[in-house]
Amino acid sequence: IATTTPVVQHKTPVLRVESFTDSSESIQLTVEYPQFVQSESTSTQKLINEAFKKEAKKLYDAQLKELQGSISPDFSANGDVIFERKVQKDKAYINTETGVFSVSYANYTDTGGAHGTFFYTSQMIDINNGLKLVLKDILQGEYKAKILEELEKEIRLGDSTPTCVNCSSALVTEDLEVTVPDNFVLTSKGIMFLYSSY
Repeated sequence: IATTTPVVQHKTPVLRVESFTDSSESIQLTVEYPQFVQSESTSTQKLINEAFKKEAKKLYDAQLKELQGSISPDFSANGDVIFERKVQKDKAYINTETGVFSVSYANYTDTGGAHGTFFYTSQMIDINNGLKLVLKDILQGEYKAKILEELEKEIRLGDSTPTCVNCSSALVTEDLEVTVPDNFVLTSKGIMFLYSSY
């Protein structure tokens, strides 16, 4: 779901996707991470890439430990415990005017319940200094009320609007409570907010 907040001069950055993977002992674990590529290698770019790799390794280690603890004799006989974090290259953008880079991850986990769980996570980086950014770093003033108003309007209009993707599956009721999610990416049209299942 995108707001009408303008963001200019976007292009898809050149990304190389790398991963940490384990597919042994009834475990299927993949944690992908981006490696930002510019025409000229800079020390800041190297720091950003090292930070992406370090963060991915930390997540990989934590998930491996958690998945190993989830294996039961009943479940391992029927299938694998799974965690995947995939880089969504189609949702990776750079604002060349400000040097802001955003990337989204599609995550899936299945530890033997009725079904697995799908959810989004995202990151935004200032490529000029390597610092992580949040929504208030790119929007000025009292933006939250306006965003909530726009998001609710888009959700209620559903798929009849080109800025609300997969909204027909949303449970829209009179008492719908819309929140501004922590997960969002930049696009050529503005800011895309990513809502996970449920």
